[in-house]
Amino acid sequence: MTLTPEGLIETTGISSNYVRLANGARAHYVSAGLSGPAVVLLHGGIVGSSGMAGWRFMIPYLADHGLRVYAPDRPGYGFADTRPEYRAKSWIDQVEFVQMFADALCLDQFYIGGNSQGTQTAVLYMVNHPDRILGAALVATGNMWAFAGVDPAKIVTREGGGGPGFDGTKESMYRLLEPIIHRKAGLVDELLEMRTIAANRQRDAGATTGVSPRENSESSVAQFSAIAGRFSQLTFPIIYLHGRQDHSRRSRTQSSLSRSCRTSSSSTPTTPVTRARRTRRRSSTRSSSSSCATGR
Repeated sequence: MTLTPEGLIETTGISSNYVRLANGARAHYVSAGLSGPAVVLLHGGIVGSSGMAGWRFMIPYLADHGLRVYAPDRPGYGFADTRPEYRAKSWIDQVEFVQMFADALCLDQFYIGGNSQGTQTAVLYMVNHPDRILGAALVATGNMWAFAGVDPAKIVTREGGGGPGFDGTKESMYRLLEPIIHRKAGLVDELLEMRTIAANRQRDAGATTGVSPRENSESSVAQFSAIAGRFSQLTFPIIYLHGRQDHSRRSRTQSSLSRSCRTSSSSTPTTPVTRARRTRRRSSTRSSSSSCATGR
């Protein structure tokens, strides 16, 4: 593998693109597939994340199975616009970014996928814009309890998460990712370099990515982010995957989210996504860490 002049891992079948959003921001995304239903994939929230870093293995696979795939760099990550006026300061900003991105690409309805913090963004988008979503695949998020109204006292923290902070070097990027990656072979030099470049590019913008407890405790944001009673009312197919070896916080939210997904995904029409969903359902309780080794 090599990096493109743009600083992305060169991946066959994936193109790098930009689009202007309604608010004037310049949004970057990677994509594949020329026909079929659209799917928008949202990456995780660890420093250096991006659409390419999180989904470069899944994008060609989905495109080969009849989907048009779009993986944007969310505000604060990758090649997202770093100008102060376009930085996300709350979950509302993150969700509005998804809305503007879909509008800019004329995606009236689409499937949505999220990993880690991308799952949190996807769920908030789903409950606030259910008319736009055809179905969802949600992977490995540990902080949904805050949105679901779960008592913090019931949260259990598993050992092994976290890791040291990022100091701007490729070595620190490795130390940041190593504790949470199950398949260590995925930590290749090109990935570390790409994520380090992205993290340094977004160093200032990434400080406000919509996850600050103080900023998100405001009543308007809290109301927007509350999913209790709304998530279970969604009628489109959903699957939730969480690996046994994922280093994340676990709570009753995990099981209740999974139950809601199973309930809402019954009696659905067969599509490329639902076929994949049915195939993966039998393994949904197994470790998904290896397939998402670099996706957070």
